Amino acid sequence: MPLGSGIFRQILVSTSLLLATFCPLPAEADARSPEHGYDALLQLERSQRGVTTDVQRALAIGASYDELFSDAFAEEALKRSSDDDLRYLFRSAQLTSFYVADPRVVHDMSVAFAQLKHRDIVKKLDYQQLYGAFIGARMLTEAGDFFDQYHAMDLDALPAFREAPGIKADASTEWVVNPVAPELLRQPFTFDASAQVLVVGHPLCHFSQNAVRDIFADPQLGGVFAEHAHWLAPQDQRLKVELFQQWNRDHPQAAMSIAYKQSEWPLLDEWATPIFYFLRDGSVIAKVVGWPAEGRRDELRSALRQIGLLKQDAPAN
Repeated sequence: MPLGSGIFRQILVSTSLLLATFCPLPAEADARSPEHGYDALLQLERSQRGVTTDVQRALAIGASYDELFSDAFAEEALKRSSDDDLRYLFRSAQLTSFYVADPRVVHDMSVAFAQLKHRDIVKKLDYQQLYGAFIGARMLTEAGDFFDQYHAMDLDALPAFREAPGIKADASTEWVVNPVAPELLRQPFTFDASAQVLVVGHPLCHFSQNAVRDIFADPQLGGVFAEHAHWLAPQDQRLKVELFQQWNRDHPQAAMSIAYKQSEWPLLDEWATPIFYFLRDGSVIAKVVGWPAEGRRDELRSALRQIGLLKQDAPAN
């Protein structure tokens, strides 16, 4: 789905409506207050939970942040800010970076962090949040330099990074986890020309854990998923390679890789875990969200039938 598509334009229109509905911008006086700006971002974040897709939510939060804090992180403005205002500026950039993973926003975080440090009011959590923001935005050089300087702040060491040949700009790529060494290989992802399932999950998500257990305990679903499903973790602010190594040892038929950047995967509009996307000829035909205690086996079978990976008359086991 290219960014210039009609679908993307519809998302931008709906985002504008969401901003008007859920988060009217503060009055002029309040717009100059970092505290009110932060509260406005929190209001927007909370109002959209369960209402919008991840893509829409990120666009709305990013747009609101740009309007509320357009000049707030200039060097002279930061120097004039009070300690409390500086703290709210850092928190606003941190909240936004969690959703948009934009290097520009992370830069705002880093300049606010530098001022907090200069005033000797920086906290241990600030180090950890900025480090996570570097990782989330895939600013890996900056993350490595930050770790070298501040690893005593309980920062997790980075793995080694390698890149396979043939990576093209904006193409879908993933980090494949080395099974025995702390190393990630970025490589292109090839979409199946006919039908496949993409599963968004995470080793720390107990719903993902329950889903993989239940799916592979089912002879019918387990066989189809072993052959046609690809498990993918979201882009986030943690890189605990050992978690993925353990998952892949425990579930070799559901080996999990990591999305390098979610923006490279425009077919996937949500990244909560687990979500099952059913693709046919490069298009999403069906989506199954979540894994409650009773599971969603019937929904998976129905979706598999829609993309031709299960016969219409195949009985449930």
